[in-house]
Amino acid sequence: MKSIYIIARETFTLLRRDKIFLPLVVVGLCLVFFSSMMQSSSADELVKVMFNMGTAGFFFTGIVICLLWGIKSICESRRDGSIELQLAAPVTRSQWLIGKYLGLCCSLLLVGLILFAAFQLMLYLDFKEIMTWKQVLVFVYLFIGWMVFAAICTFFATFCNTPTATFSSFCVWVTGMLSGIIVATIPPRSEDSMLESSVKVVASFWDFQRFNLVDHAVEYWGVDTFPPPSDLLWFAAYGIAVVVLLLSAATVIFNYRDLV
Repeated sequence: MKSIYIIARETFTLLRRDKIFLPLVVVGLCLVFFSSMMQSSSADELVKVMFNMGTAGFFFTGIVICLLWGIKSICESRRDGSIELQLAAPVTRSQWLIGKYLGLCCSLLLVGLILFAAFQLMLYLDFKEIMTWKQVLVFVYLFIGWMVFAAICTFFATFCNTPTATFSSFCVWVTGMLSGIIVATIPPRSEDSMLESSVKVVASFWDFQRFNLVDHAVEYWGVDTFPPPSDLLWFAAYGIAVVVLLLSAATVIFNYRDLV
């Protein structure tokens, strides 16, 4: 555990000091602040626009960080050979990889807290409101989505170069985001085609819309439309299971392949 902590702390420090880190935070903050400046015909519409843009800025900032850093921190270590120096210490490959992932998650947590605080500040200044626990859950589950995407990036970075890992991670994530939406558009029939059946199978275990609670908070603001606690627990358990599965597969691949 100490080795994992050291690698995670080093990764978090390097990512925090990276010159591209601050611009990404600024971009996310600008999106949140811009949402508060939108003009609308009613207060309800303004809240809807603000919440949509604020959560969109929150979500995409984390995705960009995962693509740029989650892959970069592993691929560059493999390419320049620095991983061999780190593994010369009493650190196993599995510990190194898990430490890299946890370091990335710590960076995401820092960014998430900054963006969440900025959004809450704008909400208070404009409406004199503090977010309810249900509204807070929207950001919590978006962060779980970040963790899943970070695990996807870590998985591909163990055996792909940077461009391939970036493209593959993005495509796999988009598949998870669209699978549930596509299934919802399929009309009910007595017998599905092979393609429709395949899409439904994929959506049954690879549906990342489970982490998107924004629509429940926006379309029916003030009305109790959130999923029941049992579903929320299932969504969280699903996210943890996907992370564990991806990291387990990544460590197996990483342990039995060449480092560079």
